[in-house]
Amino acid sequence: MRKSIFHSLRFKLISTAILVEVIMLSLLVWNSVRLMEQYLLNQMEYRVTELQPLLNASLSGPIIQADIATIEEVMQQYQTNELQYYAVYDNVNEVMATSGQAIIANKTFSPPDPKKYFSVIDEDTYFIHMPVKVYERTVGYLDLEIDTAFISQAIATSRQQGIAIALSEILISAFLLSIIGIALTRHLHELADASHSMAEGDLSARVKVLSNDEIGEAAATFNRMADSISESQRSLTESEQQIRKLNEELEQRVEQRTNELQITNSQLKQSIEQLNTAQQQLIQSEKMAALGALVAGVSHEINTPIGLGVTTASYLEEKVNQFQKVYQSGEMTRDDFEKFQASALKSSQIICSNLKRAAELIRSFKQVAVDQISEEIRDFNISEYIHETIQNLHSKIKNTRHEIKVNCDEDLIVRSYPGAFAQIITNLIMNSLLHGFSDTEKGVIEIGVVSQQGYITLQYKDNGKGMDASNLKKIFDPFFTTRRGEGGTGLGMHIIYNLVTQTFEGDIKCDSSPDNGISFTIKLKMLERIYTDNTTTV
Repeated sequence: MRKSIFHSLRFKLISTAILVEVIMLSLLVWNSVRLMEQYLLNQMEYRVTELQPLLNASLSGPIIQADIATIEEVMQQYQTNELQYYAVYDNVNEVMATSGQAIIANKTFSPPDPKKYFSVIDEDTYFIHMPVKVYERTVGYLDLEIDTAFISQAIATSRQQGIAIALSEILISAFLLSIIGIALTRHLHELADASHSMAEGDLSARVKVLSNDEIGEAAATFNRMADSISESQRSLTESEQQIRKLNEELEQRVEQRTNELQITNSQLKQSIEQLNTAQQQLIQSEKMAALGALVAGVSHEINTPIGLGVTTASYLEEKVNQFQKVYQSGEMTRDDFEKFQASALKSSQIICSNLKRAAELIRSFKQVAVDQISEEIRDFNISEYIHETIQNLHSKIKNTRHEIKVNCDEDLIVRSYPGAFAQIITNLIMNSLLHGFSDTEKGVIEIGVVSQQGYITLQYKDNGKGMDASNLKKIFDPFFTTRRGEGGTGLGMHIIYNLVTQTFEGDIKCDSSPDNGISFTIKLKMLERIYTDNTTTV
């Protein structure tokens, strides 16, 4: 069942990219308009500064001579469409000549110091007060009011053009991102469909590997896992048929009694061999069941960071809509913008951190899962691999108060079987959680690793309820469990024993007593090592 487009990864990626672009373009348009406004005002002030000495030279004589006609003639020379009002005063502030309709001058307003140059902008009017001097002696004053409505018009036009360009770029970006998103998510949909088919029982479902990138690698890994599950299912079915057939043959041989004893003994020997084969197949099935539990645990664990990322993205979308409404209403303040900027930054950080957490879980699971399926030999860091294995079991531990301590060289790199090593660590921890800590609220598991002379010694112990001597003797026997019918299969410790003695050519010893926990000393043969000393606790 496909999810809504609004919950798809493609929609989230496109929405996030467009949101970032909208924010950046809004800042760009706002800054461009602000710079244009500042530039035009500076140009206006620069023109007035150039006119000041000319006006001072032209008006000083007529003011001293009280020649009003000359004053009006001089001001007429400088009359422009922007100059909407002027007034000339003598040195005692008596009006000598005036023209136009005053806006600022009519208000209850006076310069801080009439003998000094002063300018102020009020709405669309630029007011200038300048003294007229002769040899540093003030002989009069000149007030000018210049209409600056053309600046507001220029700013409005620039803003409209900037918004139009920004919207065009957003639409083009959305179109291109949609194309890219479709290409990226198409393969993920195919992988999801195949997974649903597998979950519904169609073991023939496979995914086409069309690329060498991460998606292609995931598809190849899925196909390998599907092949392994299909093979295990086939083997299990064959084993059941063989056992059923064997039972029928045994019943017939019992009826034949003593005269067929020799034939029966031969068939019994064959039956034992088949049972051994069936046992190995059951062990393999147990491994695949553990891998299935690992998949379920990681899937549950990854829901948390993905859920937080989706929640934060929804919150960010709501904030963007609120910000857009305030912006469109024209009531946006600097405080509104700063709050939105802080909220957007915090939300982006939360989304990034949770996506990184999800990516880390997927990477850890992918490596461990591939190792357990392939059983190949490769170099791996013991400390890092133990931590990755524990991380994959986090869903089993996170709701408890249990603690796992790891004491291992952080630089200990060996060439061996990482999948088998992870299986040993996983089975030991699950054994402690299922059996050792069944009656313990706060358990402690300690894992220590020491390397020497081509071997590593793994020391594992917990402070659980332990076991008595009679059960301790049977701990590595196949199908032995103290919790039959409660989730125990009796194969976990037997698998550990086979891996240690056969795969790693080592040995394992167990020590325990009631109420004193359990301890395992495991010696594993390594092909290569690099060693330094360090201690880590998780």
